Amino acid sequence: MKLHRFLDHLDLGKRLTHRNLTIIPLHGNGDRGLDYMLGADAICAGLLEITEVSEGGSVPEVHVRSTCQKPVLLLEGEQLIGAKQNRIVNITILLPAKSTTRIPVSCVEAGRWRYASQEFEPGPLSHPKLRARTSHDVTHCLRASGTPHADQGAVWEEVDEALSVAGAVSHTAALADAIEHRKASLDDYLARARYPKGARGILAAIDGQFVALDLFDKPQTCERVWGRLVRSYAFDALPTATAKRRKVFRTAVARRLLEEIAAATPWRANAIGEGEHWRFETEGLVGSALVARRTCVHLAAFPRPGNGGTQAGPISPPSARRRWSDDTVVY
Repeated sequence: MKLHRFLDHLDLGKRLTHRNLTIIPLHGNGDRGLDYMLGADAICAGLLEITEVSEGGSVPEVHVRSTCQKPVLLLEGEQLIGAKQNRIVNITILLPAKSTTRIPVSCVEAGRWRYASQEFEPGPLSHPKLRARTSHDVTHCLRASGTPHADQGAVWEEVDEALSVAGAVSHTAALADAIEHRKASLDDYLARARYPKGARGILAAIDGQFVALDLFDKPQTCERVWGRLVRSYAFDALPTATAKRRKVFRTAVARRLLEEIAAATPWRANAIGEGEHWRFETEGLVGSALVARRTCVHLAAFPRPGNGGTQAGPISPPSARRRWSDDTVVY
């Protein structure tokens, strides 16, 4: 089955531009949407508990217990802050109501393996460059071994680059420190790109080049995560934010991107929780969609990473990992 039925009814909204970042809202009725609670909201409400899988912990997995009366949606790229080290969620997951499970994650804090808290707190969404690499590697790992793991070494490289780009010093090499260090700049982008009523998704470009697409099953979800998404896109825009020459991202290019995604032939993998993961790759794009109850709950697409994918290998114990230092360079 093609993805076109989730994209055919989309309309492109008014383009929002600040400096080198262009955002095109995506509108359209499409699916009516499911009834669920967002993971960050469920954590703050005390209805979702995310912890290490054991006292010793396991780098690529965390334990999730939901007491929510409805399903809970965790987004791929979402940061989890605390416990023995910060993580990001590898894939979008719709947790069943009142359920307990383990979910696949990647470490985004290479220099810490000790408890900062017993439970994780919600953090910012990771930037498109990291999400694109993770999405690509998860797809290849699912094909090879049936497990949704990312290339942990590549994730650490992306975090190191993010810290360098942000000009941030982090003694534990935490992605969250890079984002916090540039908070004022990211907030400035958001102030110029407020949520437009009725939008179900966002197509983002930097310096005239496509960087990410996020589409949800209903406007309420998009509105709730809009600020976190815009800040994440803006983070990748920081390196060229002060350039004098601006490249325009044209609406016609946006339409062609949607057509390319719609024409892609996805392959399906069983989801953790409800639904299926539809993974897709084209010559220039990589992405995935969580489809549950005949509804596309979340679709994400990115430029295909140019350095190729690698299968996730075994993860070294914390004492054997390479450490981050203040002389990090941009890869």
